[in-house]
Amino acid sequence: MSDNEDGPRERLKAAIWYTVGEICNAEKDKLNVALTPQLIASLAQIVYTQAETLGKDLEMFARHAKRSTINADDVKVCYGAYGVWSLLQRDRSIFGSTPGSPKERESGKETFIGNGD
Repeated sequence: MSDNEDGPRERLKAAIWYTVGEICNAEKDKLNVALTPQLIASLAQIVYTQAETLGKDLEMFARHAKRSTINADDVKVCYGAYGVWSLLQRDRSIFGSTPGSPKERESGKETFIGNGD
C-alpha cells in the first residue's frame, strides 16, 4: 500500500485506540478494576478488526444488490447476518419503523433476519 492509503488507516486506528481508552477509563471507576495498556490496545484492535469486517460486508451486500452505494438496507441485512437483529428489535427507532413487509407489519408478525435469536 502507498503512504496515501496508510495515512487514513493509521489515523482511524489511532482514533479508535483513543476512543476505546476513553471509554475504558470512564468505565473502570464504575467497575472498580484496573486496566492495563495492553488490554486497551487489544480491545482497540478488536474494535478496528470488527469495523473493517463490517465495512467489507456492507460493501459486499451493496455489490450483491448491484449498487455502488451502501444504504440502510445493507446495514439491516448485515446485522441480521451477524445474528444481532433481535437486539435491534428492542429499539425500533434505530430504523424508524417496524421491520418486515407491509403485509407482515399489518398482521403484527415480526420478521427476523439471520437466525432470529
